Amino acid sequence: MGGGGFALHAIKTMKQNRTMLKKHRSKKSNRFSSSNHTEEKPAYKTVSPEKLKRIKAKIRKEGDAVKRRDFIITVVVCTLILLVVLYINI
Repeated sequence: MGGGGFALHAIKTMKQNRTMLKKHRSKKSNRFSSSNHTEEKPAYKTVSPEKLKRIKAKIRKEGDAVKRRDFIITVVVCTLILLVVLYINI
């Protein structure tokens, strides 16, 4: 009966993994305890209300165009499928 080598290798691997995990945790905790770590709020661009209205209108116009294109493609594909099915049944 064998198998002792496999069990020994598994034990050694588990020990190595534990030590690597401890090293990883210590590096992670040191990263957040640095003195350079400060919380800053992100700076957002400010836009005038008129420009914001133009941007919104442009986005809505593009969205409407995409919806229209998708509807037309759907109608064409469904019509083609219907014609093919009717042609096969004739």
